[in-house]
Amino acid sequence: MTLNWFIVTKDDTEIQHSSDFGIKDAIAKKPKKFVLFDESNGIPINILHLDDARKKLIYVRRVDITTGRGFKVICHITGWHMKIGGESIQAINYVFETIGKKGGELMWIESAGKFQDGGWFYAPADKTMKEVLGIEL
Repeated sequence: MTLNWFIVTKDDTEIQHSSDFGIKDAIAKKPKKFVLFDESNGIPINILHLDDARKKLIYVRRVDITTGRGFKVICHITGWHMKIGGESIQAINYVFETIGKKGGELMWIESAGKFQDGGWFYAPADKTMKEVLGIEL
């Protein structure tokens, strides 16, 4: 299992992530959907609906290659952010996948309301949030 993503634009065009089309490009298109899918079979794992013009897409990919475990864990952070009356509102999903795990790969999803301190749930660096995602918390 390897996860990848694509967006669906307002005119229903699908644009898949590639070396020529990254998350900054996707955000510039102001997508109506963000879809994380299994490349081996095309099945969607997580679909994010950006159904309010105030919602800004959040996507970050983190890789943990802790030695001694023998396999990688990748976390795809998907979600949205918006400000309502000056308050920062977020809905975030943490989609985990293993790469190279003996006995078979695993995939699981955890959901949270906003970024938190510590573990996988910390916010990306301010520079990434502002320059790549276009978000100020």
